[in-house]
Amino acid sequence: MEMRHRIVRFLMAAWLLGGFVFSAEKLTEEQMTAYRTRPAVVLIYSGMFIKVTLGNGQSFSVPNYGSGSGFFINSEGYLVTNGHVVASYVAYMNDKEGSSTKLMNQFIVQKAKEEFQQSQGREPDASELQKAAERWVRINEPSLSDHGTINSIVMSNSETLRFEVKKYSPSVPEGGKDIAILKVERENCPVIQLGDSSHLVLQQPVFTIGFPAVVDPGRFPLLGKENSLRSSITRGAISALKTDYKGMSVIQHDSA
Repeated sequence: MEMRHRIVRFLMAAWLLGGFVFSAEKLTEEQMTAYRTRPAVVLIYSGMFIKVTLGNGQSFSVPNYGSGSGFFINSEGYLVTNGHVVASYVAYMNDKEGSSTKLMNQFIVQKAKEEFQQSQGREPDASELQKAAERWVRINEPSLSDHGTINSIVMSNSETLRFEVKKYSPSVPEGGKDIAILKVERENCPVIQLGDSSHLVLQQPVFTIGFPAVVDPGRFPLLGKENSLRSSITRGAISALKTDYKGMSVIQHDSA
């Protein structure tokens, strides 16, 4: 009799557990969309670097880059991102020597500022900083020994690819549309299907998917490195449908 009760209790527990697992696997339409979309969203690193060599042989690698989000719109490797995400890379490609010299000067000023702060215990004014930078150059004899691009996309499976900028428009305050088309050499890319913005309505749900800069472990080591390829998905709603100062459509929403 006791054995029969144990079997009944076991079967009931198995039925309840099975029912729980089955119900947990039921995803909402929004959740299914999120899981389908996530693989097509990539992390983008864009910018440049220089190598500065001092007279004593010591060298420094100085990067100037940013990170952002993009997504595949074509299985042959075409992506869309914001123009400002690749702005520093585009600036370098348009003027390699000028961009390298500018970054080197920033490096020199920063080093001079640090030495002044250590010796004087305060921030230098503009005149003091200029003299400190000139002194630092005389003593250290820096030279620009190398420079190059930082241009890569990282997929959700950790695959890393170099990109080429096919089309670029600067940020809206600079007179552009803040959009860029990138191309990587890869086939069978996961794709996000584009919709029709003319069908949007007020308070329609909006999901923001991407990689906030604060989760980049290379720049802000707040989260574990294993999180760097996990895009964030934030829910919101359309607050208003407007136009910018040039008449271009703007979607205002409250998704952070």
